[in-house]
Amino acid sequence: MPSQNILLTYATAPLRPRHFHIYLLPLIWLPAGIGSRFYAHDFGYLLVFLPAVPLFTFPPNHLGMITRLNVALAFTLLVVIGVGHLLDRARAPRWIHFIFPPILLLAIVSRIFVANFRTGLQSIPPPPLPGPWHPSNLFPAWASTLYLFAFAVMFLTPLIRTFFRGDSVE
Repeated sequence: MPSQNILLTYATAPLRPRHFHIYLLPLIWLPAGIGSRFYAHDFGYLLVFLPAVPLFTFPPNHLGMITRLNVALAFTLLVVIGVGHLLDRARAPRWIHFIFPPILLLAIVSRIFVANFRTGLQSIPPPPLPGPWHPSNLFPAWASTLYLFAFAVMFLTPLIRTFFRGDSVE
């Protein structure tokens, strides 16, 4: 007796691609990571390579500064890829990345990531607007805003889905 082919209709529904943030988040972070190597100061390195700060204490002192920066760049890139994976797992909406450029512009204009070069710390309050502006001020603002933005999206997405849509947190 010949068997008949059975069409499974539930398998034909279009699936949403799962790997979106894992690719986009590192691409958004990469200009800050690469640019901070060219226009650099201590405060900029600290904020751009914030996930890799513990690595600066562990490597032996015989490694050069360029090697340490390359290790920090690779490690931070892996952390950003991991955060992108967590955003994919949390089912964060794709349109959320349209909110990042205005937030970044506000962070740059507000100058909260401008370093005080005499003390090496963040100057509170920020320097006045006619003060010196250097490209090195852009990269810490870019990376720090992206870190804060990604973690806010990662923690708020399940809460919003739970409380406003009635979905369960998985």
